[in-house]
Amino acid sequence: MSLEFTLLGLLNRNPRTGYDLSKIVSRTTNFYWTATQTQVYQSLKKMADRGWITSETILQTGKPSKLLYHINPEGQIAFMEWLRDPPDSPTMKEPFMVQMYFLDLLDKEEILNKIKFIQAMHEQRLQEFQEYRGNIVAADKSLKENMARSLPLKAGILFEETWITWCEQALADINEMI
Repeated sequence: MSLEFTLLGLLNRNPRTGYDLSKIVSRTTNFYWTATQTQVYQSLKKMADRGWITSETILQTGKPSKLLYHINPEGQIAFMEWLRDPPDSPTMKEPFMVQMYFLDLLDKEEILNKIKFIQAMHEQRLQEFQEYRGNIVAADKSLKENMARSLPLKAGILFEETWITWCEQALADINEMI
């Protein structure tokens, strides 16, 4: 359901096409709530069925027509209710941690390689966050909107830094114990 509210929030700021929404999600909220282009279009259909959004056909010369989505008053109400509600308790699904639970069945080199692989993934993600940090604050946005965009990014940076620290400690522990 969070994808639908993400899309409502984006439409609350400006009408957009499904393609534009997909691009925005991939550059912004995808850091903490992943969604494919197909999921975006499926969510738009569900939201239209609920009466939260409407679409307007835009005719283009030499190109296929496109749909521009607008949020309806019902969608604004649903979005604001969701925004004001307390968040659901987070659930963690981390397949790597399940694998680590059984690491005693692997040899030392396999364990080290697995952790190094995960560490490299988180280092890459941290680099992406840090690169994005320079684009998150926009001069044409209010201080409040810039803060709303930067706080989740800061959480993502801390999350990746914590993972990297864990990997470093795990590597040290394994080298010391095994």
